[in-house]
Amino acid sequence: MENDTNHRVSALDNDKNHQMSALEKDKNHTVLTMENEKNHRVLAMENGKKSRLSAMENDNKLVSAMETEENKCCSQTTENRSKKLLGGMLVQKIDGVNYLKFDLGFDLVHLLNLILGLRVREDDVISIGFPRSGNHWTFEIVSMILSQTTDFEKDHFYSRLLEYLGNEVAANVEKIPSPRNLATHCRIQNIPEEAIEKRTKLIYILRNPKDVLVSLYKFTTSLSHGASNFAGTWDEFFELQMLGEFPWGHWCDHVLATEAYQNEHKECPIFMLVYEKMKENPAEEIEKLCQFLGKPSTLARQIAERTQFSSMKSELGRTKMSIQGENHFKNGPDDILRKGVVGDWKNWFTVSQNEAFNQLFERKMINSKLGELMREYIK
Repeated sequence: MENDTNHRVSALDNDKNHQMSALEKDKNHTVLTMENEKNHRVLAMENGKKSRLSAMENDNKLVSAMETEENKCCSQTTENRSKKLLGGMLVQKIDGVNYLKFDLGFDLVHLLNLILGLRVREDDVISIGFPRSGNHWTFEIVSMILSQTTDFEKDHFYSRLLEYLGNEVAANVEKIPSPRNLATHCRIQNIPEEAIEKRTKLIYILRNPKDVLVSLYKFTTSLSHGASNFAGTWDEFFELQMLGEFPWGHWCDHVLATEAYQNEHKECPIFMLVYEKMKENPAEEIEKLCQFLGKPSTLARQIAERTQFSSMKSELGRTKMSIQGENHFKNGPDDILRKGVVGDWKNWFTVSQNEAFNQLFERKMINSKLGELMREYIK
């Protein structure tokens, strides 16, 4: 009996082990099957993801290609439109900016390179300003401060405007006695490179861009030479300005270039001359300018009186500006020094033009410190 019992127990154990082995195999098979199915699903998902990403990438490439083509078309349309509006004006585009050639028979790129290479003297002063920002006025004020007199400079402003001096610019400026009072309408990065090393004193002229545009329109429509004269309407001029296609480009970009230069070359002394402040308190602003130039301010009030716009226009119109005016302007010297007032833009800008310009100003001049100096005046 004992043998039978042991046999039955052994048989039961074997049967149990067999069942457990079978269950273990089934379990392992099930786990393996589940893992294979999981891996298959993951692989399918990854392949699907890759397929979708590939499709998205192809879509993006297509969109990018379409946008590039659209931008080309828009750029071409803008260029064609600007050429039509500019009419017969002789311009040359450099780094995306149109420059007026003033009938001068030379390449402006070559000229700008010549200016970059000019030798700078220790006591040079260079004024930079977008056209019609009060550049003539500043030129006469700086001249009086440097010479410590109340006499107007015998040389004309254009004889000191670097880009106006042609291929002989180096020889022409070399003849000017020190301290030289030089000027440019080009962007600040186009001044002589030595100005950084020599820490040349720079004056940047800021004026309400709306008044600047009105004055520039009147100036360019008054030029008597066809290659310099703008024959379009105010609305067409404004359109070109908004496109940045009129000579000298966007006022905002001109100002931002100066701000970038100022941040990059903190060692370079730059005086920010605000036209409106000079009109409000000329003697006080001239005193500040004297201090910047290292000159006594004893004559500040006399210089302020001497350079009042009406008296300056009257005297210079009879003297050095008379020939310049007769040779290059339809109405003589009155076209060079026009009004010199603050707020004339309100007589020209329509409501929609004012809104459009304000939007452009806010978009371009966001976070600009120089833009903040103008904000109160453009309202």
